[in-house]
Amino acid sequence: METNKFDEYTQVNTLTWRLERNGQLLKDEYYFRMKMFYPHEMDILLDNSGLVIKNKMGDYEGSPMNEKSGMQIYVCGRV
Repeated sequence: METNKFDEYTQVNTLTWRLERNGQLLKDEYYFRMKMFYPHEMDILLDNSGLVIKNKMGDYEGSPMNEKSGMQIYVCGRV
């Protein structure tokens, strides 16, 4: 089972994983904190790093990135 809690101020998503079988906890809970970036922030970070964005995709099939995309995939190159 996975749960997550997003802190809008810090933009950190805290994920908790519980590995269960038939309702019994198999192992301890695992926690993972992940900093989230909005697409416009990624544009700035990549530009400031000397990279040029060649393509942005919202999934592995190459769909355009939009507000409903589950992923942010960037294809970048050097300036």
